[in-house]
Amino acid sequence: MRRIIGLLMMVGVVGFVGCGGDKDSSTGPSEETTKWRKDLGEGFANSVQQTVDGGFVVTGYHDNDDNDYSEDYGLFLLKTDGQGNEEWRKNFGEGWGKSVQQTVDGGFVITGYDFDQEKDDGGFLLKTDGQGNEEWRKNLGGTSPNAIQQTVDGGFIVTGQDLPFHVFLLKTDGQGNEEWREKFQPGEGFSVQQTADGEFVVTGHEFYDIFLLKTNGLGNI
Repeated sequence: MRRIIGLLMMVGVVGFVGCGGDKDSSTGPSEETTKWRKDLGEGFANSVQQTVDGGFVVTGYHDNDDNDYSEDYGLFLLKTDGQGNEEWRKNFGEGWGKSVQQTVDGGFVITGYDFDQEKDDGGFLLKTDGQGNEEWRKNLGGTSPNAIQQTVDGGFIVTGQDLPFHVFLLKTDGQGNEEWREKFQPGEGFSVQQTADGEFVVTGHEFYDIFLLKTNGLGNI
């Protein structure tokens, strides 16, 4: 009996040492934390979304490297494959891309802020095909949009900051034509979603206070 107990104790000790000392075990945590990283050039990226083909689409602004403040910010749309390798890049003149989404037709929609001096500075809505070629562009003057989502009716919902510094919610049809616009308390909307009941929810900040705002399908509280 004592020999049996002794053998069991030895097996237990050996097993414990073997399990604890195996640093190469495949079940342990990996020291590698980054799968890949890609340099996309000088500028500032504001929004990324994975596309239906497993790649990614990015918008923001690129640095034009001159002394004109407005022309320093060039709106771009960039598409990569699933490993971050650039497939194509499109430039659309002065502006900041703030939010991008792939649309149900396989194209893309961008919202952001326009610095074109030939027209009033303000928000825009820009639609492209699946290769980034512009299909239409709408001026959302007097706004600084931050987020966009396609709605179940094929239109778009946008939020951001409306002058003078109020949260706004703006709904368009599928061609970017404004259907309605609502203005709320001072502050700025940074994210918007259509809810399961067909209404809308917005989050952002009012000075240093965070808010969550729910409206009906026409933007009314």
